[in-house]
Amino acid sequence: MAVSSIDATYQGTVEYVDVTSKNYFDWNADIRSQPTGSGATTITSNSSDSTAVNVYSIAAKGNYYASCQRTFLFFDVSSITSLYTITATTLQVLGYINNSGGAIPVKSTAWGVSGTKTSIYVEDFSQLDFTTTYASAIAAASWNTSGYNNFALNATALSDMNSNGYLNVAIINNTYDQANTTLPNETTQYTGIEFLDGTSDIKVVLTYTTGYGNIVNGVTAANIDNVIGVASADIDNIIGV
Repeated sequence: MAVSSIDATYQGTVEYVDVTSKNYFDWNADIRSQPTGSGATTITSNSSDSTAVNVYSIAAKGNYYASCQRTFLFFDVSSITSLYTITATTLQVLGYINNSGGAIPVKSTAWGVSGTKTSIYVEDFSQLDFTTTYASAIAAASWNTSGYNNFALNATALSDMNSNGYLNVAIINNTYDQANTTLPNETTQYTGIEFLDGTSDIKVVLTYTTGYGNIVNGVTAANIDNVIGVASADIDNIIGV
C-alpha cells in the first residue's frame, strides 16, 4: 500500500438567489431545482468564503430573499489510477466560519468529462446528483473552522475515481439541499471554506495498492489482477525485469 495526496485541480462556487414580494417560497421548485444559478465564481487564488455552502430564506424591506450556494471541486487522479487501484480516499476541505450548516459531498458533472472545463458557469448549479452521495455528512457542530474537515469517501466515489481517473464532486448543504427538506422562512445556514490556502489546500489523500507497476503485453498495471496466479501487488518483477 502507498499513500499520496493530490490538490484540487479546479474549484469554484455557484449561487442561486431569488427575491419575491410573496411571503413564501417553494424551496424545491423556486430555489433548489433551478437549472441555472445567478452567479458563478471560478476560484484561482486564496479566498475565504463564509457562504461556500449556503442556504437561507429571510425577509427584508418588504421582500423575501432565498438563496442556495454550492461548491464544486475537481481532482485529476489519473497519475495514480493509470497504474494502481485506489482503495481508500479522504477528501480534506479546509474549514472557515460556520453558522448551523452541515455539508455533504455528492457526485457532480460540473467540470465536464476528465476536467474539460476549466471555469465554472451558472448552468453548473444543476450539474450534480443529489442521490449519489460520496461520503457521510459533517454536521455543523463538528465542522472545523480552522483546520481540515475530513470526508471518508465511500465505495461509489472510489469506483468513479478508479474508472474515470478523476473525482468530480459538489459540496452542498445536507439538511435542506441534499435531503430536500423544506427551508423555513427566517432560516440561515452557511458553511465556510478556505480555498487555495497555499499550505493547506483542498485535497484528496489516496491510499492505493502498489507492487508491479508496468505495462505487460499492452495491459496497464491497473488492469492486471494477477500473473499466473500471483496477485499484482505481490509482483516485484517479471522474468527478472
